[in-house]
Amino acid sequence: MSHLWTLYRRELGASRAFVITVPCLIGLWNLFLFSRLNSWPLLVVGRLPIVPLLLAIPWAAIASMQAWRRPWQDNTIYLARSLPVAAWSLLLAKTLAVLTEVTLYATVAVLTGLPLIARLFPSEVEAPTRSILLAAGWINVPQLLFVVFVLLAAGSVTVQMAYLVGRLAHRWLPLVLPLALVLSTWCLIRIGTVLNAMLAWVPPLVLRDVATVARGVHQVRPIYLSPAPVLSTLVVGVLYFCLAAWLLERQVDV
Repeated sequence: MSHLWTLYRRELGASRAFVITVPCLIGLWNLFLFSRLNSWPLLVVGRLPIVPLLLAIPWAAIASMQAWRRPWQDNTIYLARSLPVAAWSLLLAKTLAVLTEVTLYATVAVLTGLPLIARLFPSEVEAPTRSILLAAGWINVPQLLFVVFVLLAAGSVTVQMAYLVGRLAHRWLPLVLPLALVLSTWCLIRIGTVLNAMLAWVPPLVLRDVATVARGVHQVRPIYLSPAPVLSTLVVGVLYFCLAAWLLERQVDV
């Protein structure tokens, strides 16, 4: 465990410049939007704070690829593989570092966007309505966070595995890497489709939706979502993780 913690800290340290710069840029972005409240249409200002959250998805893919590209570029992969740690520890440390980085950016985007959301939230909404909306949000958020983390982790592992596959033919890396990404994504979808049917028995996720049935009258309605796609993605992600660890341990020439 101590080796894993050391590797994790080293991976975060390698991204120190981004960890410092990106949150500042996100904060400046939301501050700029806050200054546009009286000059831009509220509909436009209300949609733009979500941009950093949407960019977190491709950023996770780029960071996952860069996590392995950097050691080969700096010729530090030899030192990393000479350490008395298993290949899966390296892979896990990089995946956790990517998830931590993306989580940091998303948290900063939400926190710096709260003043903007407070200004956009209709002031005429009554306190009971606010409490209903907040209660529904607290129920939904943990389940949605679980879904997002599973998808991000599986996506990060998929990108890392594709990069390691590309390293098998390092001279053809620019060609092999996109093909490996497409093929691994296709396999994830195909295997996931089979697993979805096998996991249909799993109880659904129950989210809460607040519907307005009359003026000032709101009704909380359940929304049932099947967890099978998320669980199948998790299973395939674990398989990809094992494959990537095996490639790094036995096949990839460092």
